[in-house]
Amino acid sequence: FEALGGGGEGDRGEGDQTAFGVNAHTEWTNLSNVFGSDIFENVLLVDDLASMKKAKFWMQSILSRQNYETPIIGFDCEWRPGPGDAATNPVTVAQFAAGIESFFSSENEFVSPCPEPTTSHHARAVVLDCVAVFGDGANAELAAHAQEFVAWVFARTLLCGFGVAGDVSRLVKSYPNRRFVNDSRITQHVQGLRDAFTNNSATCVCVREVALTLSGADKRDAGSLSRLTNAVLGQALDKEMQCSRWDLRPLTEAQLVYASLDALAPVFVLMTLLSTRKGGSSGETRDVAVLSKPWWRRETLDTNARDWRDASHARAALIGVGALGNEQEEEEEEEKEKEECLRIENWDTSERDENVVLCKTLAVVGEFIFTGTKHETTEDEDAPPRVLSVLALAVLPVGDDSQCDFGKVGDFLSSIHGQETVKHVRLANDTELFDLFGFPKGSCGPFGCRPVRDRPRQYAESVGQHKIEVIIDEALIRGDTRIAVGGGAPSVKITGATSVFVKFTDAAVASVTTSSVN
Repeated sequence: FEALGGGGEGDRGEGDQTAFGVNAHTEWTNLSNVFGSDIFENVLLVDDLASMKKAKFWMQSILSRQNYETPIIGFDCEWRPGPGDAATNPVTVAQFAAGIESFFSSENEFVSPCPEPTTSHHARAVVLDCVAVFGDGANAELAAHAQEFVAWVFARTLLCGFGVAGDVSRLVKSYPNRRFVNDSRITQHVQGLRDAFTNNSATCVCVREVALTLSGADKRDAGSLSRLTNAVLGQALDKEMQCSRWDLRPLTEAQLVYASLDALAPVFVLMTLLSTRKGGSSGETRDVAVLSKPWWRRETLDTNARDWRDASHARAALIGVGALGNEQEEEEEEEKEKEECLRIENWDTSERDENVVLCKTLAVVGEFIFTGTKHETTEDEDAPPRVLSVLALAVLPVGDDSQCDFGKVGDFLSSIHGQETVKHVRLANDTELFDLFGFPKGSCGPFGCRPVRDRPRQYAESVGQHKIEVIIDEALIRGDTRIAVGGGAPSVKITGATSVFVKFTDAAVASVTTSSVN
């Protein structure tokens, strides 16, 4: 394949100085064949469980063969061409790349990442199809493995790229229901510069920042990765695929080549820029990770994830079931059409309708004894009974004269789960509220709940695949009652006729209060 532009003023001879005053080291940074003659030997597209497991093996192998203190991985992301933030135009491809031979010898001297230029094993790249592994339709097991893979790489390595912190941020924000926070069991295995890595951040180095501050070169040479690669390595990246349709499937071979090189090139650029730099506080070290420390940036992976879920999730849920009315309703719109839809209102800025009954939505956990029938998970007939949980959202009027009767909620949950008897009903704690129901405290409602497939794995045994039951107190059904419930964020309410809520939430109507409104 040809993924590099050549010829013209960009060509330089082996060892010639580049625009940044360093040797190009073209004998070991020839990007045109760095992945070997057969791309699919060294570039792995991950879009199913088998390729995900292979990617983990590849990355473990790559990192185990790097002799320097902190492993460096090239990282980059792609998304659909055009405007939009992570919510409207999410990352669809994320790629990780590195040389599979050590960049340093045991004597801490620079060596070729591929000491034998004729070998086909120069570098390897893992290209994650984010739509397949993180999207709404992703297999739950595949998504879990993919999240663990990303968290593992983020915890163990220094991420190198061009604007790499922005790529990390966009990936995490593109899939707010996925958790990329590093587990302490992963972090404790980090070697070397351990203090750089925390449970909720990735450590990044941007080659553009290194190039501009280290050499003071013309900003035009660092204006893009292609120009920077040409200036430092004497090789210009072919950017033809940059604006290709990264949201369409299948990905083409040309896209895989482009994605892999876009992740790998910054690593070679960083090595070359720092090849003449020595120690500082580190003495005579030639370890690129140590030398690059002045340019390290920490990108938070979980900046209080509870804040990421907002009214947009409830809005999306309403749109998905066709329940959201036109928020800019024309006066001539028929009243009937208005009554059959729900509205999203911000009660901090809009005038409240005095005829609307303000309601609270309680996230409830009902615990029952597992008897080995409907929810069989083991073939061991002698296994002791276990306590499992079912989830419910109880909608009832706000007010001291209307309190939730947990006994009634338990009776209802027992009735829909057959012979299993709910022995205890309680409110969800703050962690369960977010992990299982998908809401921050004070904004719970019947729309925009966390999908079953996105629940953290630690709840797989206790909660399983139980859906969240919605129960609306029967007092709210009387007459033409209009209600307001939580909309996913403080002060945001979803309003409409109770009958419309019942229709679009598939709610059960039952008495769940100790007292009723008249």
